[in-house]
Amino acid sequence: MTKQSQWTKQRFASLRTGSIILFLIAASPLLFFSYLVFPTDKVWETPFFVYESGYFENVQTYFWTLMSKFVPIFLLAIWFATCKHWWYHAIVIPLSMFIFQLISAIVLDFEREGDSLELYVMIPIITGMIFILYFIRYNLRNRIQIINLDDDIDKELEKIDRLDELKAKEKEKRARAGSRDINDLL
Repeated sequence: MTKQSQWTKQRFASLRTGSIILFLIAASPLLFFSYLVFPTDKVWETPFFVYESGYFENVQTYFWTLMSKFVPIFLLAIWFATCKHWWYHAIVIPLSMFIFQLISAIVLDFEREGDSLELYVMIPIITGMIFILYFIRYNLRNRIQIINLDDDIDKELEKIDRLDELKAKEKEKRARAGSRDINDLL
């Protein structure tokens, strides 16, 4: 396989990955507003299950709460996984906060006794989520580096092309100047 075909293959893989990420980000408002499809009743009956909202007034409010926590988690996770800067570790802090809030909302609705969810119970869950995110980040790192290298290679090739054009123009100027000097001598 030639270098050109490998490069083209990597460029298409990069374009495909970028397009998928763009589609996921663009779909996030639809994901958030999906709470509108749920009923405004306290009980939601389907052929598969019956859901009764415990803490929240109705099913739609519960899913609005879940989506208001899940969508930022979703977007921050994409940002964390694709960020090429050194400070990407700082994204974990708001991400873990939203994960904590999401799990608290889930547990709050299913909680019947009135016990509150304590932070010491949430620390192992958040730690596990952070390890999962770092694992995903590690696996995506090579793809991100390939994309960055492709961009750097493109920039360098453009510089080389511009230098070649400038050299060709300079030769042309010298050739014209040389022919004028010869004509002046004749």
